[in-house]
Amino acid sequence: METLVQGNSETSVTLVPLSEYNALREMVGEKPVELADGECLVWNDMASLDEFWEQACEKTPEVRACGQTLRFAEDPVVGVPFSDSGASGTVSGALVVNDDVIPVGIGPSMTVVNLMYNGSREKVDEGGARRD
Repeated sequence: METLVQGNSETSVTLVPLSEYNALREMVGEKPVELADGECLVWNDMASLDEFWEQACEKTPEVRACGQTLRFAEDPVVGVPFSDSGASGTVSGALVVNDDVIPVGIGPSMTVVNLMYNGSREKVDEGGARRD
């Protein structure tokens, strides 16, 4: 198994293509973010870990991902609120990178989509169409 990210110590983390991260932001009404060549971000939805990630990015301003050296953007920690619980998030640290950092043919190992009904469950049939 190839080490995806290497800083002061080696650890594997989830890599998220910028285009997919921005698609999620747009789904919840947030503006997309941009990365310059060679930049990356930490995606964290757990506010209690923001300070940890900010300090980690400051201490280790560069990481290696898929054979490339990347530096953290000026404001390195970003989030998208997907959890319906204010106490915990759904992502506690993933690396958002430009799409071309991830080699062609490597896809997600898991995709999760959390869909919410618009209206009461009794008014929605099994096919997802509303019955009004």
